[in-house]
Amino acid sequence: IRKLQARCIAGDHSTALDAATKAQGLLWTTASFFEEAEYHFYSALSHAASCDGVPALERQRHMAALATHHDQHKVWAQHCPENFEHRAALVGAEVARIEDRDLEAMRLYQLAIRSARANGFVHIEALAYERAAQFYAAREFEVIAETYRQNARYCYLRWRADGKVRQLEQMYPHLGTQEVAPGPTGTIATPVEHLDLATVIKVSQAVSGDIVLEKLIEMVMRTALEQAGAERG
Repeated sequence: IRKLQARCIAGDHSTALDAATKAQGLLWTTASFFEEAEYHFYSALSHAASCDGVPALERQRHMAALATHHDQHKVWAQHCPENFEHRAALVGAEVARIEDRDLEAMRLYQLAIRSARANGFVHIEALAYERAAQFYAAREFEVIAETYRQNARYCYLRWRADGKVRQLEQMYPHLGTQEVAPGPTGTIATPVEHLDLATVIKVSQAVSGDIVLEKLIEMVMRTALEQAGAERG
């Protein structure tokens, strides 16, 4: 399970799924619910990533496994949202992405990020930012994707995942020029509000074909208040 986790985070999903297959037959030997939860989560993310660019039969196999893992996460999230809402949201976002339900994917990526941040799961927040960046880059929303990549790097730095930070900087060399994030107990200033405003505008355009100013202003204000943690504005 630790190898599954490490290879999934590194993006080596074939090796990750090999580890998952070996772990599946041994789940009964662990008394730790935590290990079972890790197995389902990282298996789901690796199956989702493996759906891209594969033959239909193989894609169907990955989707069937993904659905099983997603169903388990939804049950856990219902009973304990503090620990599982962000995980269920991220897996759900990946399902929506694969099924070309882009608006639902946007909503779920953002839910995963916010829930992980609110409950102190910085590594899940990092994964959610990274998967969302890939989603937006594939749809040529490069400015949004770039913001998500930067935030993913900050979160991995806070998690002290130095190898993952180096990998991102090799893939996107300009990320290495960003200032170092503070320690795990600190706070960071990232342009999340700008990201949300861009998302709101894109969603509004996609839904209605044009922007209704009054509705857009209300959406923007509600988003800004939520991000700031403000009671009024």
